[in-house]
Amino acid sequence: MDENSGRRKRLTPQDKLEIFLEVQKGNVTKAEVMRRHGIHSAELARIEKRGMEGALTALKEDRRKKPDPEKEALANEVARLKEALTEQSVEVTLLRKKVNGV
Repeated sequence: MDENSGRRKRLTPQDKLEIFLEVQKGNVTKAEVMRRHGIHSAELARIEKRGMEGALTALKEDRRKKPDPEKEALANEVARLKEALTEQSVEVTLLRKKVNGV
């Protein structure tokens, strides 16, 4: 608890990571970690659970980026529009030559 306001101190993600790592190292007891950070056993259990879940999620992610279908569709659209613009540019050039008699 925060001695100044009588309310619990709100833990930042960095605080929670530090608590999680302290417990995982095993150099101190969970009771000592809870006392030092002013948290209840239920809060420590939540931090441990979410820390493990987060670590597992990060380790499961494929390092190779999967292609984003939206980006791929947009890139295809850009290529199609460039091709259409090139064709129209050629047509305009040919029509100008025809009109000018060149």
